[in-house]
Amino acid sequence: MKETKSILIIAHHRAVLVKLAEQLLEIGLDELFHIETRTIDEIDHACVSRFALVLLTSQTTYMKVKPFFSADTSYLIARRVINFSNIREVLSIPPQTSVYLVNNTRDAAEDTIRNLLEMGVSLRFIPYYPGQAARPDITVAVTPGETDYVPDHVETMIDIGDRLIELSTLFEIFHFFRISPQFKNDLLSMRYMQSLFRMVRELSEEMMHSERLQRKLEWVVNSIDDAVVIYSQDEKVQTANEKARQLLHAPLLQVSGAPLREWAGQAFYDAVRLLDSGRDLFRDVDGTAYYIRKTCMNVDADTAVWLLVFRKVEDIRHIEHEYRSNLKKSSFTAKYQFDDILTESPSLLHTVRIARKLALSHSTVLLLGETGTGKEVFAQALHNASPRKHQPFVGINFAALSESLLESELFGYESGAFTGAKKSGHIGVFEQAHQGTLFLDEIGDASPSIQNRLLRALQERQIMKVGGERLLTIDTRVIAATNQVLEQLMEEGKFRRDLYHRLNVLPIRLPPLRERREDIVPLAQRFLREFQLRLNAPPLHVSKAVRQALIDYDWPGNIRELRNVIEYAVHVCEGTIYLDELPFYSTGHAAADETALEAERSKSLARDWESKGYLNEMLLILESLAASPNGTAGRPSLLARLSGRLSLSDPQLRYRLKLLAGSELIASGRGRSGERITTRGQRFLGYCLSTRPSP
Repeated sequence: MKETKSILIIAHHRAVLVKLAEQLLEIGLDELFHIETRTIDEIDHACVSRFALVLLTSQTTYMKVKPFFSADTSYLIARRVINFSNIREVLSIPPQTSVYLVNNTRDAAEDTIRNLLEMGVSLRFIPYYPGQAARPDITVAVTPGETDYVPDHVETMIDIGDRLIELSTLFEIFHFFRISPQFKNDLLSMRYMQSLFRMVRELSEEMMHSERLQRKLEWVVNSIDDAVVIYSQDEKVQTANEKARQLLHAPLLQVSGAPLREWAGQAFYDAVRLLDSGRDLFRDVDGTAYYIRKTCMNVDADTAVWLLVFRKVEDIRHIEHEYRSNLKKSSFTAKYQFDDILTESPSLLHTVRIARKLALSHSTVLLLGETGTGKEVFAQALHNASPRKHQPFVGINFAALSESLLESELFGYESGAFTGAKKSGHIGVFEQAHQGTLFLDEIGDASPSIQNRLLRALQERQIMKVGGERLLTIDTRVIAATNQVLEQLMEEGKFRRDLYHRLNVLPIRLPPLRERREDIVPLAQRFLREFQLRLNAPPLHVSKAVRQALIDYDWPGNIRELRNVIEYAVHVCEGTIYLDELPFYSTGHAAADETALEAERSKSLARDWESKGYLNEMLLILESLAASPNGTAGRPSLLARLSGRLSLSDPQLRYRLKLLAGSELIASGRGRSGERITTRGQRFLGYCLSTRPSP
């Protein structure tokens, strides 16, 4: 038996039924009718027979469920309309654009197109439904909830949601159940008012949002350091920031639309008028050099504007100068990779293979090698091959800074930590290298107090700024390097043994150049190309004799010395590098003459002091100094060493030390550091002992 005032709504998909039910509930039809919903798959004869009216969502739906209708089944095919509060994205598409309208059937697609066209949407809609061949030239699709049917190649899809039941269908429902016309009018009014109110509210919110965005955009443009001007195709200024107005001495832009020529001035107008989009130039405008870039921006299919960004060239130079100064002051740049290391030496190739493996670790590395062997290059290569390669690489040279400055550079300082400290304080290299790599070059020159603080930083992974009161946790990988023999320094008490073991976790020894002679000529050729290019010098021929001389030389300065020799040759040689033009070769030959001269001088000085009765005393003093640690001793220590062998008072010793210093055989240190025997003094002592008659 059919229920009075009962409605069954049938559709293909559950989602459509949910949307339609929401619409009917919104306007209060559930207060007048008993409403149920079914998909096509849920229909049978018994179900349909229980309802007074069957409401179908389309003609296609009707054809599929018609077999379940009896002779007395009453039905309506609903006319449906676009929910126009959801079509703002559709209205943003440029007019006359070809667009797919995607639906589950052809009838539904064409019906939706008709709805959109009646609403004034001026697009070229092409119906698309299952079984239709896709056109790759159409990349935008609009669909009323049927997103599953949108072709895969479509780039932009706009879902306007399921269509609603049109008000005329509501009239038919009321007419079928003989509902009062006045009530129908009230419902119509309510429906229109609700839809209109929603759309106005959403559009108002969007407009307010656009105004806020515009204000934010203006704030951003005015915050840019560069000068910015935007003008239309007809050369009317749309917007400009304060920086542009100041540089061009232009008036305040009260409203957009001022002619660019008048607003910016003839000289600037001439500079940018013929500049192509995407190009930049350096141009003099009224005596001021500017860097100017011009770009065309498409606002939509029919509108484009020009964007000008410019800045004074002197400002760019100032920024570059500041950058280079800060970079030089605070850190090194890790520009070298392991592939940059030129070698054919089996020993160095083995070292590189080991270093590549060690680079993957976070443990501390100690680079050992003579001066000029490339320890800094290895440090940078280790960083660039490590998991920290995208983080900072910061370096500091212990031999280049005083102890007081070194401490503040390592650990930083707080505001007011000492006289002359910056009010803002200072960030040390440990902090700068957080999550990156810290390169401690010439670590053997670290003072005892610095060694103490370094040991704590490496043990605890925490530092405290100079003048600070709180500990800062750091995550820094340390690579240390030295050309000194740390074991010897430890024996002499100049380097902490516990710090050595903290640093010597992953040791890497770099062989001197004399142990990799096969690399000398290839390295020389690389440096030759480098300096010829840098100095724009003509090509130089390297003779066979020069090649052999380079190979035979022992290179006490290693790669650094080789590089200096080649740089010298590129400056002074023309066409061919000759043997006597190599600095070390000419110096070596001169060294033989210098040795003879030194022997003659020592002979003369010894004869003079022998005649005055000083020679034996001088030799005993020099022997005592030579036997002292580092060849250095103070006067009290010397007097103690000479006791029993030579009887001298303190004034007498001071006088003889003055004579030795005057002859450059010893050097006097500052304060209590004492006297040190010089190289010349060692040679003089050796000469005298070698020429002294045997007892």
